[in-house]
Amino acid sequence: MSSQTVFDERSVLAVNSEGAVSLDNLTVPDLSLLDAYLSAYVSQNPGRKLELEADKELSLETLMEVWDALTRAGIEIKDVPARIRLPAEEPISE
Repeated sequence: MSSQTVFDERSVLAVNSEGAVSLDNLTVPDLSLLDAYLSAYVSQNPGRKLELEADKELSLETLMEVWDALTRAGIEIKDVPARIRLPAEEPISE
């Protein structure tokens, strides 16, 4: 028997430390519009999954707004794995 590794290709919902949001390479001009962008995304990409890439410095309030927008767009938060992006200037400790 051979084993196969299956990787889900996911779209990236990125949020930087200032709260600027992008969906793949599309900039969401305002966080209040994220619901509409996510709803359109679901319609245009049925079955495609998301991954949240959040900046380490992102405020909890903004993160909650993003999660609320996902929920309102009908996307289960538990189905959106999150990666935390560390600032590039942070030194690596040994």
